[in-house]
Amino acid sequence: MYNTKFGQLIKTPLLRLPKVLSDTGTSRSFVYAGVKNGTFPPPLKIGKRAVAWTAESIDTWIASKSNGGQS
Repeated sequence: MYNTKFGQLIKTPLLRLPKVLSDTGTSRSFVYAGVKNGTFPPPLKIGKRAVAWTAESIDTWIASKSNGGQS
């Protein structure tokens, strides 16, 4: 991932759907419905038929849920 604020490459883990589902405790349909309505982070396209989420975006989403959605 490229950080435009500091102009540097940042190494952040990418999570595939099974890991996202286990980390968030949600279902596939919940994730994609949330992406569609803007309540879940959108995935990055990493291949022709493959997507992944940054660990940071998932951690941020989990944190926002654990503090009552205050972030």
